[in-house]
Amino acid sequence: MPWAVFRETLRRGWRTMLWWSIGIGLISLLNIVILPDVDALRETAEIMEALPPVIMQAFGGGDLEFMATPEGYLAVQFFSFILVVLAVYPVITGLNVTANDEDRGMMDVVMSAPLARWRLVAEKLLAYGLLTAVMITLIFLLTWGGVLITPALAGLNIGRMAEATFHLIPALWLVLAFTACLGVILRRRGRALGMAAVFVVGSYSIDFIGSAATGSAAESLRVISFYRYYDGVSVIRDGLNPANVVILLALTAVLGAVAVWRFRYREIGV
Repeated sequence: MPWAVFRETLRRGWRTMLWWSIGIGLISLLNIVILPDVDALRETAEIMEALPPVIMQAFGGGDLEFMATPEGYLAVQFFSFILVVLAVYPVITGLNVTANDEDRGMMDVVMSAPLARWRLVAEKLLAYGLLTAVMITLIFLLTWGGVLITPALAGLNIGRMAEATFHLIPALWLVLAFTACLGVILRRRGRALGMAAVFVVGSYSIDFIGSAATGSAAESLRVISFYRYYDGVSVIRDGLNPANVVILLALTAVLGAVAVWRFRYREIGV
């Protein structure tokens, strides 16, 4: 049946996606509705100013004036950390592409069906990619709803908030493709999970340190971190950089193609 794997993956995965959407969306909503008035924006910025300069630089670029705006508030309270939290979802779904079935010894049974190998990987990647996009859309709607009922954020640039939110999609697609590729190559869930965790946490650490230590060698290392190409704080402050979107999508396409090709031409369960 055409697109059977795609449809079955959506059927199995939509509930998990929905719970993730509700959970993260509520975090964003609560961070917004607890803001009592416009003066609280300035107070929050002053509290942040008391933090060490290295932390200030990483979260808001050390710009007190920006952090006292609605956009700055969201940058500090949500967009500065949300990618590292959401990255757990594509790691989990990336393992579901092949690694989990191989680790359980079920891949031989799965491939006994009249199904081309490339379709198994490609359709699962497309399905999980769609679920990721729907999740981000739901999170955006909950965040937007919080903004609409919070007078202190009445002046928020919704366009910038949308750019920073939907820019999460290509970044999460990259984590999904990277994890799936690891699962195909390493074949074992534990190994793939460990390497994916190193990729996510290592990238975040490199970007955080590089952002804080401007003008140092650490800053130049940001080029190897995929967080550098998301940078939600810069997006909501300065606008989306299309080149970063292209880089993330190109890397995703390459990793997805490698996963499909490698799974097609190797032995199963070995």
